[in-house]
Amino acid sequence: MTPSPPPDRRAIGVIGAYIEGWRRVLRAPVMCVSFLVLTTVTGLALGAMGRDAVQLRQHAGTSYETWRLLRSTLAGRFFDQVLYFGDPLTVAADTIDGPAMNMTAAGALTRHVGLWLFLWGGILDRLARDRRVGTAGFFAACGVYFFRFLRLSVPIGLLYWAIFRWLQNYLVVYFLAMIVVMLLADFARVRAVVEDRRSMLSALVGSFRFIRRHTFDVLGLYVLGLGTVFLFTEVSAFDLWRFVGGWPAWPLVIALVALIVYARLALAAGQLVYFQHALAHADYTAAPLPIWPDSPAAEAIENLVQQRERSGPGA
Repeated sequence: MTPSPPPDRRAIGVIGAYIEGWRRVLRAPVMCVSFLVLTTVTGLALGAMGRDAVQLRQHAGTSYETWRLLRSTLAGRFFDQVLYFGDPLTVAADTIDGPAMNMTAAGALTRHVGLWLFLWGGILDRLARDRRVGTAGFFAACGVYFFRFLRLSVPIGLLYWAIFRWLQNYLVVYFLAMIVVMLLADFARVRAVVEDRRSMLSALVGSFRFIRRHTFDVLGLYVLGLGTVFLFTEVSAFDLWRFVGGWPAWPLVIALVALIVYARLALAAGQLVYFQHALAHADYTAAPLPIWPDSPAAEAIENLVQQRERSGPGA
């Protein structure tokens, strides 16, 4: 097993953490491309459910109109919530009691949220270690953190639901509340992965304490990362469609979606980097990388050798 690099305890600022986050993302090309493909496929599959797909097929005109219509569907809301807030729980809390929700869409949304909760632990673990972990190690981390993040999603999901239920009419308060809950959830997951925390309530309390001690840096990092995502999503997308127009613009839009996904992963990696540098009293303390077991035959031979060693030389 490749040893982890020694921790770098030099002081790091918001910009330094974000740049290092981009570097970590670019050093994990296989994971990022897989995440991009999975996000695109699952989002489109979610949007293909029910009346959204019918509306899109009936009213799609130019490419830019198609893009705008797609973003107004359930798939588009899913993309927006994942990219802006990094959490499909937000769109689930927003649509769970809405008139557009039906059993088919609810089932699809549940599967996507479950898949996201499963994969996000492995993604954070890979970015925190900043080295190749292999397929077995990645999915082992996914399994370890899935049930922890599932427990964490209960209080976080309830907070999101309360915000969508009662604060949507108060725009400023709504966005402030969303940012606070998002930061609590993000750094609770960061602490759960970096410190191998099993109690999610303890991770939430630790997240609140960390944010309270580093309020301005945490907010600055979030604004920087989210501003990059917003730039790619809104301004660049509109200009691309208006400048190129027509279906030949699809390759550029695919490249733009890739930049958006990479930017969102870079924000998560930047949060990990900042936390690891700010928490100077502890090294990276997550559980060791799981090693795939040998075959039963190899394990049986090893057990036989150990049994003979215990029996003595005359056995």
